[in-house]
Amino acid sequence: MHLSKNGQQSGDKSVQEGGCYVDQRQSRRQRVDCPAWVDALDGSSVRRCVLSDFSEAGARLTIKSPDLLPNEFSLILASDGSVRRRCRVIWRSDSQVGLRYLTAPSWNWTSTP
Repeated sequence: MHLSKNGQQSGDKSVQEGGCYVDQRQSRRQRVDCPAWVDALDGSSVRRCVLSDFSEAGARLTIKSPDLLPNEFSLILASDGSVRRRCRVIWRSDSQVGLRYLTAPSWNWTSTP
């Protein structure tokens, strides 16, 4: 998590203030290194990626050629396709994308197997 020069956390996204990046996200991120898949929802094959971190509002994926991802897609979090979230790309870099969830989780956290 990024802090300002005076050590204060801030709200929703990263911005630069006086040469220092400040994390302004509304929800805390959890670092992970989990396999995931992207469904472009256009009939093409799903693409493998790595879920690098996530929060209640979004996630960061590591993926080859992130510039080829559509602006909206389904993130698949289970190899059988049973756990998905509809997402929108917020930012892109050479090997990663930041995304915001557009739908509620397709699983129930309160249910027991």
